Amino acid sequence: MPSSNRFHTGKPVSKDDSESKEVGLNKRADFILVYYMIHETPNPKEFLAELKGLLKDSGKLLIVEPRIHVSRKLFETMLMDAEDVVLGVKDLPRGKGGRSVLFMRK
Repeated sequence: MPSSNRFHTGKPVSKDDSESKEVGLNKRADFILVYYMIHETPNPKEFLAELKGLLKDSGKLLIVEPRIHVSRKLFETMLMDAEDVVLGVKDLPRGKGGRSVLFMRK
């Protein structure tokens, strides 16, 4: 079986890590999943810019946010922030468990 190039930080992020402002990865990825957490970041636009830097050319970023915590207006603001950091909306998939957007690095 071929080996996978998947990677992760090796430890879960806890509240004790909340003062850190960096994701802490040094590899670039084809795909990043951000599930139910971007609304918790102190600066979502800055976080999106860092994620963009972690994506390979034409890499994809799927963000899913919970409807109960993230209003349509807040979600649309996040979409505009992502466009500001040069992430293009590829799709708005349904059925992912919340408000979802698939970005592609430009």
